[in-house]
Amino acid sequence: MKEVFEKKRVMHMEEFGFGPEAMKQIKVCKSCGTSCNFTVAFCTDCGKMLPAETLYDLYIRNHFVCGGCKAIISSEYRYCPQCGKQVIFD
Repeated sequence: MKEVFEKKRVMHMEEFGFGPEAMKQIKVCKSCGTSCNFTVAFCTDCGKMLPAETLYDLYIRNHFVCGGCKAIISSEYRYCPQCGKQVIFD
């Protein structure tokens, strides 16, 4: 039941432009803050070079991630709510 709910939640997030897959499609210009498609190298607004990392990469770097399934989790968890793997924080 929990897996069905999670799949629906992710599907709705993606439908509205949120979630991991949507974030993997976006780069953010460090100069002007414009959101650009991950396939372009230069900002479509100011023309400056875009970073190599996507919005998803930035998000992962700033949050706790399960080593098993790569789900974003709270630092309060000791086990991943998605896959059940024990979480070890560095």
